[in-house]
Amino acid sequence: MGFLDNIITAISPERGYRREAWRQALEELRGYDAASHGRLNAGWRVFNESAELTDRYSRDVIRARARDLERNSDIAQSVIHAFRRNVIGKGYKLQAKTESELLNDQLDKLWKQWCRKENCDITASQSFNQIMRMAVTRKQVDGGILFIKRYTRGGLVPFKLQMIEVDELDTTASIPRHKGNTVVGGIEYDPARRAVGYFIQQYDVEGWKLTTPVYIEAKHVIPYWTKHRPSQLREVSDLSPTITRVRDTNEFKTRRFRQGADRGLPGRVHQAINANGRVWPRRRGGRRGPGDLRGQEPDPRHDQGNECGGQYRNCGAEKRGIGRLPIPENAMASDRSRPGHELRGHQPGHVGKQLFQRTAGSE
Repeated sequence: MGFLDNIITAISPERGYRREAWRQALEELRGYDAASHGRLNAGWRVFNESAELTDRYSRDVIRARARDLERNSDIAQSVIHAFRRNVIGKGYKLQAKTESELLNDQLDKLWKQWCRKENCDITASQSFNQIMRMAVTRKQVDGGILFIKRYTRGGLVPFKLQMIEVDELDTTASIPRHKGNTVVGGIEYDPARRAVGYFIQQYDVEGWKLTTPVYIEAKHVIPYWTKHRPSQLREVSDLSPTITRVRDTNEFKTRRFRQGADRGLPGRVHQAINANGRVWPRRRGGRRGPGDLRGQEPDPRHDQGNECGGQYRNCGAEKRGIGRLPIPENAMASDRSRPGHELRGHQPGHVGKQLFQRTAGSE
């Protein structure tokens, strides 16, 4: 029971008993722990809508964020590359299995020849294996890709493929070409939710959008995306469940790296004071001087019992990868009164006593 219930029970046990009985009955009617509205699920607000209503207002934002991670995140790249490597690998190879060995050899040779970029790609810039690798990547990041069948005169056979990004669907189109159909997200659907045609935006070579879209019948288009719900009409990025987690991990790594850089260098550094009182990092060969500060070996003289005679701060910090900082010779004994004077590896007042003795001896 809560605080209010305890007060009510103390004043009127009967009313407190009734409140607890009704509460337990309500918990029994709940049925599922996942449907509870307790403290753990208090901020979990959900709604049941069709897949298109759920995806329509988030599709473009998710795609843009997934592309940003594709460009700037090594974690996202590792996921995309691993998926593409496992699905495509070195590429697909066709092996004919007819009753004629001669026909099989001819088909294999013709397939290899058609897979060349000048025969399979309308832009003559990618081979068939490169097209498949790009299709797998775009499905992971963008959610899907469109292939348009083009029948041309050039090439080995009068058939080539043209790749269209899902961004090129004209979402502003609203008038169907056939009576009784509906246009949603740049795609015309019949009453049975079957795609009838696609409204494709047109761009010039430099990427500037033209005004009039082109209508292409569905029989000439091969959409490549995954349908998760019956009411889903268009694609959603496959990275949508992991976008926030990948971004948080990137931010965490960047923050830790910058914190290490602010301390000096993100590696192990050992500093010493030379005869002239100047501070130089100790190099591996025992020499003192400016140079590469990374990967330095610790000085064993300062790791014995964390006793350094007050010459270094943070004794034993080498074991944690943190560089020691020398205490200036002209430090005053009043430093003990400052917050945090109990430095690591020392008892309270140890450094202050050493500073005081050293200052007194110098006078």
